[in-house]
Amino acid sequence: MICMRTTLDLDDGLVTRAKLLAVRRKTTLTALIEQSLARTLADLEEAAGAVDLPVSESAEAPADFPWGSGGAMLEYLEARGAAS
Repeated sequence: MICMRTTLDLDDGLVTRAKLLAVRRKTTLTALIEQSLARTLADLEEAAGAVDLPVSESAEAPADFPWGSGGAMLEYLEARGAAS
């Protein structure tokens, strides 16, 4: 694994809390930050892939709904203000 040495300006209180947590977990501050950053990025990537689809009272989709293509469905919904 290739590692990059990076300097970050972090809030002193946040770093103190993170160091204490690292000690309690018997790990390093670096490992704690790597795990937290990886988890946060995975959560954000997962959330970015989720699309809230509109719920209709009707059991039928519009006749022109583009089934079969995720991109076309998203464009259809965005054009109607149903996707954000």
